[in-house]
Formats: sequence, structure tokens, C-alpha cells
Amino acid sequence: MVNMIVGPVWFLYAYNSKNKEVLKFADKLLQLTDLSITIPGLDLAVINGLFLASALGGSSNQPWLQYSIYLMIITFLLTYLLLLIQEKIYNIIDTEPSNRDKLQKWIVRWSLWGVIVMIPPTVIFYLMIIKGL
Repeated sequence: MVNMIVGPVWFLYAYNSKNKEVLKFADKLLQLTDLSITIPGLDLAVINGLFLASALGGSSNQPWLQYSIYLMIITFLLTYLLLLIQEKIYNIIDTEPSNRDKLQKWIVRWSLWGVIVMIPPTVIFYLMIIKGL
């Protein structure tokens, strides 16, 4: 979850640098960290919940776990859309670096989707903490 907060912060710093190469690097690195850190980290959280649920009577006695799995599927779908937007941003940076209005429009979309993508994992962690509905 930390990457879901830190990544956008350093990406926005790169955007404000107005340096095309720095921004391209930041965008690709953001995609890479989403695929290699964020998504596997969320997977491990749910898998850990499955293993720990067995110690508490099995997953059938833990409805929060079933909801967490559904929320994880929603997170994957939303993340895919977010990665497509990141790729669009990369293409704009590469082909139209001086078109700041178009770039800013896509970064706003990326920011909004980023907030939406963070909702299901936040709910998952909440459910894991309270362990019930």
C-alpha cells in the first residue's frame, strides 16, 4: 500500500520538473513498481488472510475473507485500466512532450483512477483488522 501513496508523489515531482526524460523514466518506473510490488503485495495480503483464517476455523467461518477476495478481483480490473492510462501518458510524453494540456488531462484521469484503485485494498485491510461485517 505504501507504493500506492509514494509512487504518485514522486511521479508528480517528475511532472513538475518539466524534463521529458525524467517524466518518461518516472512513468515506466511507476508501471514497473505497480506490477512488481503493489499487485504482488496485495496478493500476499489476501493469501496471508486465507492461511490465517484456517487457524480461526476455516475461511467459511470468515466472511470478511470472501469479501476481500472479491475486492481483490475488482482491484485487479481497476489496476489494468490504470496501467493503460499510464501507457497513454508515456506515449504522450514520448510523442507530444510539448502538449502540456493533453498530458495534464491524462494525469488528472490517472490521479482519479488511482484514488479509485486504492479504495478496495483499503477496505480489504479494514476487513482484515476488524475481521467481520
